[in-house]
Amino acid sequence: MAASVGWELVYWFALPARGLILGVLLSRRLVKASPAFFSYLLISELGDLARLLTSFIGRDAYFYTYWISDTLVTALALVATYELSLQRLFVAFHRVRVYRWLFSIAAIPIIAVGLLSGFLKATAYKRAEFLFKIVHGFDAVRVAMLVFLVLLMLFMGRRWKRYEFGVATGLGVDAAGSLLAAGFAEQLRHFPQFGRALPSLANDVACVIWLIASLRTEPPSDDTKPIDPGIVDEVRKSEEALKSWSKGKTHAPDD
Repeated sequence: MAASVGWELVYWFALPARGLILGVLLSRRLVKASPAFFSYLLISELGDLARLLTSFIGRDAYFYTYWISDTLVTALALVATYELSLQRLFVAFHRVRVYRWLFSIAAIPIIAVGLLSGFLKATAYKRAEFLFKIVHGFDAVRVAMLVFLVLLMLFMGRRWKRYEFGVATGLGVDAAGSLLAAGFAEQLRHFPQFGRALPSLANDVACVIWLIASLRTEPPSDDTKPIDPGIVDEVRKSEEALKSWSKGKTHAPDD
């Protein structure tokens, strides 16, 4: 009985913890710092709430809810990692239109693939497995992206902000848990309960890291620092080049 209660705590600990994180991010005005990360947390919270409710309705309802929410959350986690990478590599990422545009170009298909694969998996479509494997390969991409970002920042001599470092660490722990559960499935079959709970346990640890990071971060000041003119010039050149390219595509002559 005690063991059963313990496993249930592991499975559902993230639900209230994530709710606290969302509240702290809103109260400290940290949403604008990482909107994709906030969206990832919000959809994860809504997905867990939906799973909890459908667990009382029936097995089929829970099955549909689980796979659709799981794949969507996995896709959003990759988008949040991508956002973090852009923030660290490009100054004032959210204040520059061309960076936001490029971000959307990559983010929209990632989310679409995640949602589609979850729906097809839930409806038992026979060709859904290929898309499903792609989405869960996002965990490996997340880890690789974070490792590359850390090494690049060390090489460039850049320093992490406390909040962003906490977000990156939590995303890494969360992705590592899913990768370990998938990569060592054969070894973990001797410990089936632990193998099933490993992704949830990693997410619990990530939530604790995110909660500490958000609590230790001060709200942003109202004063906005001006962007370096050199960066503005480079961005304008990139934006003009992209506009020229898109116009050329739009007005290309017929064969």
